Amino acid sequence: MVNERMKKIAVISCSGVIDIVRETLKDIDVDYKLFTFKAPCLFNVEEKYFEHYFDSASKYSSRIIVIIGNCSPYLDKYIKLYNAVKICGDNCYEFVIPNDQYKCLKDNKSLLILPAQATNAKTYIKRMGLNNKDGQDMYRFLINQIVFLNPKDKPLKQKAMKMIETAYGISSKAIDISLDKFKDTIQSYLSTVRES
Repeated sequence: MVNERMKKIAVISCSGVIDIVRETLKDIDVDYKLFTFKAPCLFNVEEKYFEHYFDSASKYSSRIIVIIGNCSPYLDKYIKLYNAVKICGDNCYEFVIPNDQYKCLKDNKSLLILPAQATNAKTYIKRMGLNNKDGQDMYRFLINQIVFLNPKDKPLKQKAMKMIETAYGISSKAIDISLDKFKDTIQSYLSTVRES
């Protein structure tokens, strides 16, 4: 008899990419549970937070997929400890755009906005400190433009993009992105897991 925990898959994802993870998983035939981390790149995430989420995921399944960029010094420790598999790249932008395009945008001092950040514009503005003049001034010094990563299948709302652009006081543009490569990567891994 197959252990029920072995049939299931636990998916640990960063909140910054949660919408593209949900969009990807909705069409995949697998018994999974999603465990959502607050974004380590935006928040000071203590080690006990990692321990809690990996422990909770391991109680659901012995098979754990991690969909987070390398944004925390604690990540590798818990991936090894729980025998989890991290998929995708060093940062969450590599999930949806080629690495060379990411490097070019970064070199041009572009601030990339993921779909989940734009979808929750008011929360994003507050968390980034854009609701005060000091925060706005700091960003104007650090970045040249805002680049919205705009999913082709589910475009961002113009109102949300305009709200973020206005809060930064910096011009913006949108780049259409496809989730196909990301979906293929996750589908490939899940197929392997199901067959093992």
